[in-house]
Amino acid sequence: MPVVIDDRTVALASASSCLGNPPPGDAELGLLEEVLVSVRDPLRRTLELQSIRDTALVLQRSFLITPPRVEGAELAAVYQPASTTAEIGGDWYDAIVLPDGAVALSIGDVVGHDLRAATEMTKVSSMLRAFAYAGGPSGPAHTLSRLDEVTQGVSDVALVTALHAVLRPAGGHRWDVTLSNAGHPPPLLIPASGRPRCLYGPEAPDPPLCVAAGVERHDWHHELAPGDTLLFYTDGLVERPGADISDGVRQLAERAAGLRGPGRPLSELVAALLPPPGEATDDIAVIAFRADDVPRPP
Repeated sequence: MPVVIDDRTVALASASSCLGNPPPGDAELGLLEEVLVSVRDPLRRTLELQSIRDTALVLQRSFLITPPRVEGAELAAVYQPASTTAEIGGDWYDAIVLPDGAVALSIGDVVGHDLRAATEMTKVSSMLRAFAYAGGPSGPAHTLSRLDEVTQGVSDVALVTALHAVLRPAGGHRWDVTLSNAGHPPPLLIPASGRPRCLYGPEAPDPPLCVAAGVERHDWHHELAPGDTLLFYTDGLVERPGADISDGVRQLAERAAGLRGPGRPLSELVAALLPPPGEATDDIAVIAFRADDVPRPP
């Protein structure tokens, strides 16, 4: 017996008998048909939600680039969708080489868990990439300020968190990092030696984007030593229902300490930091940058 939704057969139901029982009669088949009719609306809604989720995933992944090759550094990134059909949001990451040879890294999260959030993410991430590339000597804070102003003018998104950084080679396998944080979880530093720790600026992070007009934003600086790794992530990696996000950030640093090892590819480290498939309650985006500790072969 076919289960038909909007003129499309989406399932087949059958009945059988065993142990000498008579086969289902007209009454039993009629009851089965009534049951199948009663589940059509819930099943239609389920199929619609799955279609929305699939569309959002395709949209998101079309904007999640393969990190570029950068001389003197290694990059890796990963995106893991939530395990439930309702949880599709606006997480993204990006990395581009700027005209002067610097590297711009960014990660962000548009509030919401639906197709609209994913659509708004495409606008915000595209504008940030364009502003970063054309920004010239201006720092990440200026770039995020421009993004904030334009986003509030052309979009009705309620809130966006973002972390944006520009990294410039400083010689001796060191990199000068300038960062600006718009309400996003702090980046994690995994040093070549020493304990992993979160990087905080001299002041609290600036407010997220789209919360008020004319928010003053700030740059702050850090230097990556040879072999150091800088990890950007969205809150799905550290946030758990009923738990303080600061606990999740601390646990992330502890996991990173246990996974670090000489010669371990950065992509393996990033993948190992993710929760097992099926356990994530929110989308997760991660991008990492590691300064080379020895010259690469030509």
